[in-house]
Amino acid sequence: MTHLIRPPSESTFPAADALLNFPRCIATLELAVRDLLLNFWQEPLRERAWSLAQEMSDGCKLCGFRESSVLLRSLQALLALSVEDTKGIQRSIAERLLELIGILKEQARRTPS
Repeated sequence: MTHLIRPPSESTFPAADALLNFPRCIATLELAVRDLLLNFWQEPLRERAWSLAQEMSDGCKLCGFRESSVLLRSLQALLALSVEDTKGIQRSIAERLLELIGILKEQARRTPS
């Protein structure tokens, strides 16, 4: 369950705990994305946000969050863009990133625990 953002040394969580921790993962990703947007798409921040989205996407597949996995792949695609790629469209990308995170949050709220 790699989508549970935690040190690799920690043991894995039972499935019920995964449901409880999913919103925390989204919050972690959201903070990384907002930090990236506030700091003008700095490369280390972009890489961190992309890596979190990738880990969550892989974990969502394992835990059965298929819709979330699709959204996270969309986030990954946007986060894969370099600063040069985003010139002139940064606002649109920022809006889309935040929209996707909002959808993830809504899905997490609707998921039975």
